[in-house]
Amino acid sequence: LKKRVINDNSDVGFILTSRSDFKNENNQTFGFDSRIRYSKGSFLNIKWAQTMASDVVNRLARVPSSRFWISSSSQNTVGFNHGFSLSYSGPDFSPILGFQARSDFKRMGGRFGYGWYAPDKSRILQHQILIRGSAFWSNQTGNLETLNPNLEYNYNFKKGSGGSLSVGFNLDEVNESFSLTNSIDIQPDKYTFPSLSWMHFTTPNYSLNFMSNLE
Repeated sequence: LKKRVINDNSDVGFILTSRSDFKNENNQTFGFDSRIRYSKGSFLNIKWAQTMASDVVNRLARVPSSRFWISSSSQNTVGFNHGFSLSYSGPDFSPILGFQARSDFKRMGGRFGYGWYAPDKSRILQHQILIRGSAFWSNQTGNLETLNPNLEYNYNFKKGSGGSLSVGFNLDEVNESFSLTNSIDIQPDKYTFPSLSWMHFTTPNYSLNFMSNLE
């Protein structure tokens, strides 16, 4: 369920799901998400959800069973632009319908960039440089688990194609060992590694188009 509010570029939505095996095992998920334009090209996003299950304490607005996201961002591609977000997922937040790649964490993310038009004679329409990154902390230990700052360059051609090039640094803390294959085991430790990626896409309105990604 979604409804427009405040202005033509703002809305709020609600969700409710329920699953039961009819043997005293049940799970319900409910929440809302909103996107509010508070100035030209700038938006505030708020998302919140909570699960209730038969094996945990159930109480409305119980933080350990909740997950939320709040962000503020500008969407303009010319001039300065920014974005900042905070999110949290509790240890008891466990939606049965759907999946989540990560649980029991706090996250902070941000970006800051500048975009400009190329000269009229150029085949390129627009350039943009961004600094972006995010960090995850464990709720249980408070330790930093993941950090990934990146420097990114985006370009768009006048005919509609474009792409991006990014270089970054990654830190991951592995708390439990796991296996990638029968012969490769990842041991608990802190791992750091650089990253380099390039993505390019062709003009979308062509009858034949493609997108390539290299990392």
